[in-house]
Amino acid sequence: MTPNKRLPDLPTELLHLISSDLDLKENLSLCRVARRLHAICLERIYGSLTLENLPKILRACKTILSRPEAGSLVRELRIVCHTKHAVFEKFYNILQSALRQMTNLRILHVWSPKLFGAVASIDFPKLRECTLPGPSGSTCFPFLRRHPTITCLYMIAEEDSLPSPHPTVVMPELYRFEGTDEAARCIVPGSPVSLLGIVWPARENVDFLRGFESIAASTSEVIHLSTLIYSWDPALVVHVRKYIPNIQHLQIMNPLGSLTAPISENDFLTTVEITLRSLPCLIGIVIAETSFHRSFPIDLIASALESQFDLVRRWGDFCPTLLSVCLSSEKTTWHRVVDDMWFPGNPLLDCAESLECIKWLLGRIARSPDLPAIYRSFARYFGGSAGFSLLEEAAKRDEDLPPFDLVRLEDGRTVIDFSYNL
Repeated sequence: MTPNKRLPDLPTELLHLISSDLDLKENLSLCRVARRLHAICLERIYGSLTLENLPKILRACKTILSRPEAGSLVRELRIVCHTKHAVFEKFYNILQSALRQMTNLRILHVWSPKLFGAVASIDFPKLRECTLPGPSGSTCFPFLRRHPTITCLYMIAEEDSLPSPHPTVVMPELYRFEGTDEAARCIVPGSPVSLLGIVWPARENVDFLRGFESIAASTSEVIHLSTLIYSWDPALVVHVRKYIPNIQHLQIMNPLGSLTAPISENDFLTTVEITLRSLPCLIGIVIAETSFHRSFPIDLIASALESQFDLVRRWGDFCPTLLSVCLSSEKTTWHRVVDDMWFPGNPLLDCAESLECIKWLLGRIARSPDLPAIYRSFARYFGGSAGFSLLEEAAKRDEDLPPFDLVRLEDGRTVIDFSYNL
């Protein structure tokens, strides 16, 4: 029996796995092997569509209209085209006709306000996740009212683009919302939002009160708040304490740093520290000038960790529930290992940032005999007893620590190596 004849007899789960590992052309070829494979490959081809430009949108729509079964296979549609030009009525009609065939659509992301006009009048009975562009103005609200099944909503409406007075839309199944504070005031009150992302206006003296009053009006307790601010305004933290005291995860990002801030980041951190005692459920906190997912310069890691170490330990004392603190980069996030020990980064992660974090901590432990005993146990585990003892002896003599490197062992641990400096 030939391989082609045996392939259709494989279990459905395995065929789906094979199809998911193939590119478009390979799936098209596999479609011709057998009827069973044809159905599985079509589901893979049309299940998730990402359309980056108008010609690609037009081709996809014409294909769906020529294959009636294809539209019902689309589960996720991302229209990431950012056209600013007027679109011909014929194009709109073709797009709308294709969208009406997508009766099983669950995820819809539309970035262009021009193209959302074609989407706004279509009903998707199974829609669960949606991104609406801005300024979409009042057209987005009738669309949302017709789609009460949405659980995740991202509104990228521009500031002051929404109609006034602000309409309100109650979304009975919405648990995650991200957008401007202006959009939040329209959506969050009366909806069961517990995961929230807010972009505050890019100006000083932001009116946080109205936004937090809307947050407090959610029918579910907000446990995760991610915010984008453009100045280190302590009023933000004060409102968090007042309106969502049981928050578990708080992320505050400021892309401009202290350039427009009425106070410095250090003063802002002082306000956060004072507030921590009033946040009894806080598990994780991120405060950074840029996206903490970006890489952090290796040569700056040691100085950053040195400046953060005492602060992080104090925060842990003030807030016993706190398990993670990020003040610079995701890969240098502080984690509470046990009650009185904090470690930067992931010691088992095989990357340069992880090794730099371990090197810094080994040196700090050697120079700090007053640290809890658990730190020395860690140092001997991840540095080796012999190597760490040499660091301790140098520290006791008030000498500079000898330069060293770290070698990764097979079990994931590291050991101090002085040989590279010989």
